[in-house]
Amino acid sequence: MSDAFPPVAAVVLNWNGLADTERCLGSLLRPGGPDRVIVVDNGSRGGEAESIRAARAGDPRVEVAALPRNRGFAGGVNEGVRRALAGGAGQVLLLNNDAVLEEGTLGALRAALAGDPGAAAAAPLVVYDDGSGRTWFAGGDIVPALGQVRHPGHGRPAAEVVAGTRAVGFLSFCAVLVRRADWEGIGPLEEEFFAYGEDADWCLRALRAGRRLLFVPGATARHRASASAGPRSPLQLYLLTRARVLLARRHAGFAARAFAFWPWMIAVRGPHDFLKGLFTKGPAAAAAVVRGLIDGARGGPPAAFRDRLGLDGGGAA
Repeated sequence: MSDAFPPVAAVVLNWNGLADTERCLGSLLRPGGPDRVIVVDNGSRGGEAESIRAARAGDPRVEVAALPRNRGFAGGVNEGVRRALAGGAGQVLLLNNDAVLEEGTLGALRAALAGDPGAAAAAPLVVYDDGSGRTWFAGGDIVPALGQVRHPGHGRPAAEVVAGTRAVGFLSFCAVLVRRADWEGIGPLEEEFFAYGEDADWCLRALRAGRRLLFVPGATARHRASASAGPRSPLQLYLLTRARVLLARRHAGFAARAFAFWPWMIAVRGPHDFLKGLFTKGPAAAAAVVRGLIDGARGGPPAAFRDRLGLDGGGAA
């Protein structure tokens, strides 16, 4: 295989999402898919790792790695990529288990990287997998001083997305193809994030290293969105709020945090999320926003929802 098109391994995380994972694997194992697929089971209950292993026992392309506890998106991906690189992969495709690739997507991403040696990673257009034709991700950027990731095209018709591969400031790791050399040079995902924010952190480190991030609208993935945590659930609100604080702590200077991030978080974003959570999901969601702020400021692994996240083994549904 040529240097421009090295072997590709895909990494898919499973956490109590067997049906989604099987559907995702179906899209990867079609002709034109990766050379190898590594499924990392993040401490699921009910023997899901064994179920996946048994269902794919006849396919040598599929490897299942069962972790004893949930290590989050960051930790699970890091384990999968470690195995992929040890097996000789020159590029790694990261794909959420609640997403599927349209035919030709991997080829388009590989061609984009082959055409731009200065690019560390390439990501496709991601649309909601509900038949609406709405965009979930069409390139983005990051405002470190606010701990904020922006998706300018979110919710708009996918047909309105401007054609042509282009460099952007942020790629969602819902679906992304990364070069081996850049993963090794920039480093793995920061596991302190656990879930949410780790892709933004990696993108900022890549940009700081002088590398480009490519959005490839000619490639498409379909995404159910928040299948694991639940859309706007207390768990998701907690993790998102916590991630914003961690991102600002890592990438905004002291002055930016003191005069931009915390005033904005306390006066604007925090109250917005608190009230929206309160009126749409109830007091538990509002309390999760407050806890996310506190735990993000403290740092370290998530301190709330430990049983729900399966941090000590045996994740819950």
